[in-house]
Amino acid sequence: MRPAIVLMLAVPLLAGCSTVGNVFKKTAQIMMDPTIAVGNPQDQPTQIALSLYASADVNPNPVSIPAVAPPEDSTPMERDTAETDAHVHLGVGQYNRAASIAPTPNARRTAVTATPIVFRVLQLKDDSMLENAPPELLQDNPEKALGSTLVAMDDYALVPGQFKFIEFASIEEKSRYIAVVAQFHDPSAERWYDVFRVEPRGRKYPLMVMLQTTRVAITDERFRPAQDDLCLPPPASTYR
Repeated sequence: MRPAIVLMLAVPLLAGCSTVGNVFKKTAQIMMDPTIAVGNPQDQPTQIALSLYASADVNPNPVSIPAVAPPEDSTPMERDTAETDAHVHLGVGQYNRAASIAPTPNARRTAVTATPIVFRVLQLKDDSMLENAPPELLQDNPEKALGSTLVAMDDYALVPGQFKFIEFASIEEKSRYIAVVAQFHDPSAERWYDVFRVEPRGRKYPLMVMLQTTRVAITDERFRPAQDDLCLPPPASTYR
C-alpha cells in the first residue's frame, strides 16, 4: 500500500518538473531567437512583407521623348498610284483614293528611356493627410506634410526591371495604413501614390508594390486574382 501511495505522489511531482522544464526550454529558445512569438498569434503585431518591382518602362525621362516636327511643305501630299487600278479597294479609314498623307520620320514611335525610380513606404495612423498633401511638400518634407499621422518611413530605389523582396517584419503598434509614394519625373503622373489598410494585430500581409511607367499600385498577394479576374481591383486598396 505504501509503495502505491509514494508512486501516486511522485507522478504530480514529475509532471510539475516536466512543465517547469518546458518553461525553461521555451525561455531559452526565446533568448536565443527574440523573433519567436510569445502568446496568442492573434495578439501579435501584424507583419508585412514587400515584393517591390519596377517595370522596364518605369519613370520615363521626359528629355528622351522627341518633339514631333511639323510636316515639310515641299511634298505635303502624295498621289496614290493605285487610283487607276479598278481592283484596288479602299482600306479601313481611307476615304479618298486621290491623295494620301505620307508619314513623316518623326511621327514614328520612338523608344522612351526609362530611369531609376525612388519611392517611400510609409506607415500611417490615418490616410487623410496623405490624400490632401501636395506632392512637392510630401517629397521634400514628409514629416511636415503628414504631421502626426506619420508613424514610420523607409526609402527605396529600383532600376528599371529590378525586383526586390523585403522579409516579413512587424509594423508599428499605431500603424493602420501602408502607403507608397513614388517620385516620378512626370509632374502629371497617372498615379503617384497608393494606400493599403491593415489591421494592427494578428495578420500577415504579403504586399506587392508594382511601379509601371508613371503609376504605382499595392496589391495584397493573399488575394491574387485568377487570370480571368485580372480586371478586379484588390480588396483593401483605398486609393482614390
